[in-house]
Amino acid sequence: GPNREITPSDGIIIDHEIHEEGEIHCTICHNRTAHPEDGFELTNFDPTTGEPNQKHDDFMTMTACFRCHGHDADAEAPGDCLACHPEDFPLKPESHEEEGFYPAGHAELALEAQESQESAEVTAMAVSEETHEESAEEGEAHLPTVGEVNECGTCHTSQFCEDCHGIPMPHPVGFVEGHGELGSEEPEICLTCHATESGPEEFCNNCHHEGSDPNITWIDQHYVLVRENGAEGCFDCHNPTYCAECHVRGAQ
Repeated sequence: GPNREITPSDGIIIDHEIHEEGEIHCTICHNRTAHPEDGFELTNFDPTTGEPNQKHDDFMTMTACFRCHGHDADAEAPGDCLACHPEDFPLKPESHEEEGFYPAGHAELALEAQESQESAEVTAMAVSEETHEESAEEGEAHLPTVGEVNECGTCHTSQFCEDCHGIPMPHPVGFVEGHGELGSEEPEICLTCHATESGPEEFCNNCHHEGSDPNITWIDQHYVLVRENGAEGCFDCHNPTYCAECHVRGAQ
């Protein structure tokens, strides 16, 4: 109401007028103000599925803001940090300050965020199909669920990751189909993440040379696995004349 004094939390700058002009209703952001569910354990069950009831999404979180906000040029609303946070606000999350966060920790956090996002997208799609939801009316913005927002993306653009890794990150759909060419041309890019204590061979062998010993050069042991398992699997990557380079022509 007009007599309500706006009292945003410390470290938050909210332009309520611009949201009002855009007809953004209060509950788009403030859905858990009256009924917070922190520390609340659900014991009821959905009578139709028998599954435990789920807590509601909390729209007063960073990821929820990015249902509309975003860093990309085509975002519904700008995602510049200083648009919502004062200059003295500590932008770096606590997780980034923990020992071991970089390099191994940040990869684990990014993977967890990606898996959570993908799971939420699958769930949202299933719900949409089950309830036969129609597409949003023309001119009406579709808001993803909170879980569909990648947490890392609330601070970092995809270009931020690509500038460091040298390739699109996380790997896009279909990446595995052409990754061999990239690995041959610029193996150092792959080694940034996939080098293990035993060397890069261990990671690659998990898919390409299953059953091999990463501590032994592949050429020195490949005949053993071929003898035991046959050569059929070799042709998933190599053409039939590949073996002839050594076995018939005597190449070194």
